[in-house]
Amino acid sequence: MNKQAVLSIVPNIPNAEDEDPGVALLISADQLLFDPNQPRKRYTKKGLEKLAKSIQDQGLQQPVVVTFAYRKKGIDYYYIKFGERRYRAHILLGYKNVPCLVKKGTYDGKLDVERVLAQTSENNLREPHSHSEMINVLRLVVEDEREKSDGVIGYIGKAQERFATALGYTAEATRRYHVLANLHSELVEMLDIEDEEEGDEREKLNFSVALSLARAPKDAQLGILERSKPHFEKSHNHGIAFVSEQARSVRESRGEKIVGRKPSESIDLVRKFLTFTNNRHDLVFGQMKPAEIKAILASASVTTVDVLLNAVIMAATNLKSLQALIQERRDYNYREFRKK
Repeated sequence: MNKQAVLSIVPNIPNAEDEDPGVALLISADQLLFDPNQPRKRYTKKGLEKLAKSIQDQGLQQPVVVTFAYRKKGIDYYYIKFGERRYRAHILLGYKNVPCLVKKGTYDGKLDVERVLAQTSENNLREPHSHSEMINVLRLVVEDEREKSDGVIGYIGKAQERFATALGYTAEATRRYHVLANLHSELVEMLDIEDEEEGDEREKLNFSVALSLARAPKDAQLGILERSKPHFEKSHNHGIAFVSEQARSVRESRGEKIVGRKPSESIDLVRKFLTFTNNRHDLVFGQMKPAEIKAILASASVTTVDVLLNAVIMAATNLKSLQALIQERRDYNYREFRKK
């Protein structure tokens, strides 16, 4: 390792290996290399400018974490493991040197899925990944598990569990990203559109709409989205129902066997679930027994379950808001009563 200035203070680094505190060095920006497998591919100008301003005003709070790559003509080069945004902000500011923490070992730039998962976790703590980036990471994990198991059934479940555990995601959130892996690339780009982006005439694709579209064959998704526009003008639920039915219809027309209730039947199920009893002392969802609900869910399609879950979540959110308002009024009544 060639001689470089050693930093006197080594800050705490999230996700840094406890058994390897690393060596703090001030390294020339020219000696730092982008990791070719870095999961973050999207760097917004606004985000980098904001980070650069913070570094300029307050200094770098946490050094860039790097791994030795190779030596060329007596000069050591390092791959960036954590902190590529911080490095890019330094370049934007025109800084020649970057405070770094050098970890043990050597990295040759080849794909290491565990390294990618660690980078994804660390990145999300600072600025969340885009949907397309998360989809790509899950694809890498699935492929890695497939190779390890030689394609034996069950590797997808293992991959999803590994992904969820590494990133702190729920099993449901992970399954949704697995569904989105079938989304057309153009639609994935629309899913990633930021609200503040200018010069993009396309509308941002709603996440739930993307999930419904992803269940259709890729070559049919753009057409379904175009035909759904008049239905979304009526309401979001009308649009979702249309997309779901179209996705199912295309799959059936191509000979795919689909088990479960048709998406159109989900509307009636939602009404049953969300019907209130007239008994004011026993205000609960629906008049159905748990056994009846379980029987319906057992034969329901994936789309139906999605529609039901979204409806119940929305209703629960509304009820929580209603509860807060009623509680506020109740507290007010008690205060007024005590004054008397």
